[in-house]
Amino acid sequence: MRAHHWTHKPSPAQTRAVNRTQTTHRISTLWVAARQDRAERRARLAARRRLASQLADYTSQADRNDLNALLDTYPDTDVAEIRDLLNRDAAA
Repeated sequence: MRAHHWTHKPSPAQTRAVNRTQTTHRISTLWVAARQDRAERRARLAARRRLASQLADYTSQADRNDLNALLDTYPDTDVAEIRDLLNRDAAA
């Protein structure tokens, strides 16, 4: 590509090259963001599965009552996921 003077417009080829570079950069940025999002979702799912596996050990009603009493000492926003898993397990 030839350089151009600041008083002259870039050639159509130069404009296409710049647009192509910008588009490629935009696509690669989106691709990286999508991959990070996917990795984060997988990590959250794995953590939720580990938690569900650990909660599966609380099988008796007495165990569940003790766990619920313990959960009552924490804010609902902090224990909502645990309660959700316990309620699903109890319903099944």
